[in-house]
This record gives sequence, C-alpha cells and structure tokens, in this order.
Amino acid sequence: ERIQMIGILKAMGSSNGSMRKIFLYNASYLILKGLFWGNIIGLSIIGTQHFFKIITLNPETYYVATNDYLYKGGDRMDFLKKSDTLFIN
Repeated sequence: ERIQMIGILKAMGSSNGSMRKIFLYNASYLILKGLFWGNIIGLSIIGTQHFFKIITLNPETYYVATNDYLYKGGDRMDFLKKSDTLFIN
C-alpha cells in the first residue's frame, strides 16, 4: 500500500522532502491520537478505582485495602518520594 502511494507521488513529481512531511504528519497524528485516548482511558480507570474501589487488595499482605492513589497536588516530587520509600524498605 505504501509502495504504491510512494510510486504515485514520485510519478506526479513529489520531492523527497514533501513525502517525508506526509509520513511525519501521519505519524504525529497517530501518536497524538494514541496519547489522547490513552490518557482518557487511564484517567477513567483511576477515577473508577478511586470512587468505586473495584480492585481490592489483601490488607495483611499489602497493608492497604485498596490501591487508591490520586495525586493531590503539592510537591511535584511527592510521588517519587513515596515510590522511593517503597523500594528502600
């Protein structure tokens, strides 16, 4: 499919730079679309877990009943500080 498109564009007189732009535009469109829908799905899963607590954990093993972490603002490195203590202990 791409080979035919490249051949047609070359036969019509396209330069290599214009063809490169076409592929870069298509790639950036796919990346941005994936980022948008991935963030929407991820945030909806986080919100669902936060409000409905669908995934429950064994409190004896994990010391918590549900995995319910939402970023509440404050220090930007707060999440990294918490994750570092998990790895150190």
